[in-house]
Order: sequence, then C-alpha cells, then structure tokens
Amino acid sequence: RLLGGFAAQAACLRVLPFSYTLDERATESLRAIARQLFGDSTELALRPPVAFGDEARAGADLGMGDARAAPASLNLALFNMAATPEQEHHGAYLDALAAAEVRPRAVLIDDGPYRRRLGAQAGGEARLGERRDAWRAFAASRGWAIAFADLAAPDLAQVEHDLGSMLGQAP
Repeated sequence: RLLGGFAAQAACLRVLPFSYTLDERATESLRAIARQLFGDSTELALRPPVAFGDEARAGADLGMGDARAAPASLNLALFNMAATPEQEHHGAYLDALAAAEVRPRAVLIDDGPYRRRLGAQAGGEARLGERRDAWRAFAASRGWAIAFADLAAPDLAQVEHDLGSMLGQAP
C-alpha cells in the first residue's frame, strides 16, 4: 500500500458480483476497501453482475491470455450472504473464474443484507454465524480466501486483516 503511489500502473481491485446488483453506497464501500488494501490511487473495476444460470461464462473475458482483461491486483468474487452457497451455482461461478486463471483471487461476502433481514430475532447471531461458517467451508473447499463485510458500513481493518495474508501483507 505504501508503494502504490510510486508504481507505474495504479493498483486495481476487480469486483465480480454473482447475481447481485449493488447500490451506490455498496459501490463506494468497495472503493474504500480498494484504497484500504492498495492505497489511495487504486482503481475499482466493478464488473456487471453475472446472472444466475450464466455461471459457466463468468470468466469468458477475464482470462490471463485475453487482451481485453486488464491486470488486477485482486479479483473479488462478490456474493450476498442472503444466499446459501450452492455447488451448482456459486461453485460453478468460482470454478469458471478459476478456469480463466483469474488471479489473485478471493471471495467477499456482503453480510449486511442478511444481518438486516435477521434483525433482532431470537437466534439471529447464531444463524449469522452458521451462514458464515457455511461460506467459509465453501470457499476453503475451492481454495479461495474469504472476507466478510457489510457493504453499507464495512469494517475496513477487518477486511484488510482477512485478505492481507493472501496478498502478502502483514495481518
């Protein structure tokens, strides 16, 4: 992050949402995460969301040999925690990105919508923990690093901690 201002090319955080349309607040939060991870001059490349059912084509224009794909300092597959991870959809999406050799890569889960949906209902924190555990196991089964954030108000230090070691930064 300290050397980012001296690099010949600005760092780029590429966000690859799956079946999830972001509002302006979430987009601004992703910009803040990009700056937290790579410095103030970092660019955010927010890709259009891949629709449910189009998982297999997710990495079609992102492969390492594709001249249209600008290099990214980090590629984040973005999911909404309101969805339960499914091998045939979320897994196929990550597999398509992996097949396109999209690197470095990690998963970011927006837990805000799910947290707000649970509200103050009894057992809400336990259900949130169970869903986090399911997403962690899912990402680990495919060898992807994972971070969680409420994109309405992200804990930037926590995201940096979660992703720092895979980016070669001290946690």
